[in-house]
Amino acid sequence: QVFTDASTDTFSVSSDGTYYFGFNCYSGFQLNTSTQQYLIVDEIDISTNVGVDDINIESNISLYPNPSENNFTLELNFPVMQDNVEIAVYDLLGSSIYKIHKENVTQEKVVLDMSGKANGVYFLNIKTPFETMTQKMIIAR
Repeated sequence: QVFTDASTDTFSVSSDGTYYFGFNCYSGFQLNTSTQQYLIVDEIDISTNVGVDDINIESNISLYPNPSENNFTLELNFPVMQDNVEIAVYDLLGSSIYKIHKENVTQEKVVLDMSGKANGVYFLNIKTPFETMTQKMIIAR
């Protein structure tokens, strides 16, 4: 039970569930029967899931052919528009050899031209505002 003279108040709950609250409004410190207002909120459901379901980025991308001799095609297919997507390729030493930013992405096809790069292993890194994914790329000529 919380007593306050504020017009608003915040309550914290410890877990998901159904909570019952009752509110009394008084004029001053005494209950004034002529101006009493009483409000009951029957139930409030509390849930920690307050947004859309998480998007599993790995199930929404396709990189082919892999291995490749020169060009890779990256297909992005997000069920919900991603407002900022960073696509980067790194070599084994961690140096960035390719980086672009895409805005407002739902479906996108990007050709990664790796024709000037040496044979070997590279890492494709895709970053959205909510998740980062890294996938191995192999250049084999």
